[in-house]
Amino acid sequence: MSEYKNQLESNLWAIADLLRGNMDANEYKNYILGFIFYKYLSEKIELYLDESLKVDKMTFKEAWKKEEFKAPVKKQALNNLGYFLEPEFLFSSIVEQTDKGEMILGNLSEALKRIGDSATGNESQDDFENLFEDVDLTSYTPYVFRICILSTPFMYHYYKNDFFKEMYYYLNKKGV
Repeated sequence: MSEYKNQLESNLWAIADLLRGNMDANEYKNYILGFIFYKYLSEKIELYLDESLKVDKMTFKEAWKKEEFKAPVKKQALNNLGYFLEPEFLFSSIVEQTDKGEMILGNLSEALKRIGDSATGNESQDDFENLFEDVDLTSYTPYVFRICILSTPFMYHYYKNDFFKEMYYYLNKKGV
């Protein structure tokens, strides 16, 4: 088994240990898969736009501070990825907020909502509409912070193959 797969399983069980007894298996899957997918989408858009903005010698976060870049950057993401998420709602920004001891539930909730809302009226609307509706951030408030912190080792470059399929099978195999 690869080091990555061992890390994945270790992180999934660490998160499960935090939540065990506090929610049933289906709720657990909704949280874990929801947060990991949010992290994936967040990192995917950040890496994609950082790469495309290299020509302008700036990152997505830097470009977003300049009014003349906002509309073209958003359009490029919607056309090529099917969704858009402002830098303040990226997973990395939410983690930075937790590191500072800031409350994140409002921004986290808004981030999940904005991913779906950004696709409204686009070809990808059916793919992203209500994507995170099963992730209830009000039920298990203290655990949301821990999920965010524990899921930070997952990196986009690990997702390129069949990461979600592999993770889904693993969780089902373990009876979660």
